[in-house]
Amino acid sequence: MRSLCRIIVICSALCILIVPTGLKAESSGESPNLIGKWVGEYKAYFYAGSRITQVELRINQQDGPYFKGVNAWKHVDHGKPLTAKKGKPLTEDAEPVVGIIGFDGKFITIVEQDDLGTLHAELVGKDTMRLIYGEPGSHAAVFRVVLKRKP
Repeated sequence: MRSLCRIIVICSALCILIVPTGLKAESSGESPNLIGKWVGEYKAYFYAGSRITQVELRINQQDGPYFKGVNAWKHVDHGKPLTAKKGKPLTEDAEPVVGIIGFDGKFITIVEQDDLGTLHAELVGKDTMRLIYGEPGSHAAVFRVVLKRKP
């Protein structure tokens, strides 16, 4: 009986000491640094067809989990434009974005300024991000891409 009581007391003491430390580490965890140029190539799908596209996500400012930059993309297969901005057909653009790193330090949400596009990403390494994009509306588009940070 005494050994059972000792085990319970030791386990309780460990929980009191370890659990708060773990919670503190998780809640005060530093966000990973995302500043830099992240590049990749993907096939963008539109209702009217698809295009091979290069992307460069340039993150130039970060404040903890918050960041902003530019999502620059360009169709590389030289087909007719499948998207438009303010009625003008586009084969390339550079759109301002803001984003946030999730509580786990891995999942990221990015939204475009003056657009409906939303990007959901996951950090799978210090310099590798998997990203999925969706844009509703009359020029709906989706794609997925693996981005690598350029040194």
